Amino acid sequence: MTRVQLKRSAKGERRLRVVTKVGAERKRYTIHNAAARHDAARHDAAAALLERVRSSTRELKESGDLIDGFTTKMHAFEDATPAIEFARQSRIVKAVRAVKGALASFAKPEGSRAAPERMAGLMMLAMEEDVEPSVAIEQFEDAIDVVTAAGSPEYVAAVRLLERVRSSTLALTVNGEVNKNFHEKSMRAFDALPGLSWEAMESRTRMEIGAHVLKAAETMCANLECLRAQVDGIYGLCAVAMDDDINPLVALEQYQEAFEVLSSPEVEDRMLHMDLSAFCFLTSRLVSELLSVDWQPHWRAI
Repeated sequence: MTRVQLKRSAKGERRLRVVTKVGAERKRYTIHNAAARHDAARHDAAAALLERVRSSTRELKESGDLIDGFTTKMHAFEDATPAIEFARQSRIVKAVRAVKGALASFAKPEGSRAAPERMAGLMMLAMEEDVEPSVAIEQFEDAIDVVTAAGSPEYVAAVRLLERVRSSTLALTVNGEVNKNFHEKSMRAFDALPGLSWEAMESRTRMEIGAHVLKAAETMCANLECLRAQVDGIYGLCAVAMDDDINPLVALEQYQEAFEVLSSPEVEDRMLHMDLSAFCFLTSRLVSELLSVDWQPHWRAI
């Protein structure tokens, strides 16, 4: 059993710390290796922090509308904070901005409400523990990484690949000019392949395959009345394939396999990757359609 205490880091930041309860319920480790004991304790601390964020989020949901509940809580924190406590007043303002930023980022039709809800729960916990919002976010992200890394190799690899595709997609859509950004990236990659070596020729062929995949995705999106965000996800996937210099058709297969791993019933902790799952569900339909195309056989072998 665990409880959370506050401590100050070397920089003077207030941080959440999970402490093992002393007594009959104290967890006993049989691991003799010091590094393994440290990793186990770190995992337990991370899992405990994630559970506290879950509880905080559930508490807000039970009050009715989660965002209204969060706003009410923030007003209560503000009213209970003397004006002279500038640091705490500042933390409250930052917490509200963090939630508003999450709402704005996921306000589009393809967005996930899970991310703003989770941010609201995290910020409420941070205010209750009087922790700097940026520190709380950093710790929460670290906790997700720690718990994720404890999964099976297939699960870890799947999450890492899907995260790369999502990050790649976000980078390409940062200013709304996805086609232009991808074209510029392609030109830089093409210019980096001088000469007539067999490897350079194969890389150029893979880039050509990627162009055909994107063209097919654009056509499918128009015929199936897909959201633009679904095609953007294919651009992000092809950009990752370009970075890794692999066949885009192989990248499509890897993406589909990774998505199946993440959505498997064996993955119990859905909170870890709520927004990632939303992105994957959005993109997977178009990936499946592209995989069903009868591409030229020799293209798949490249």
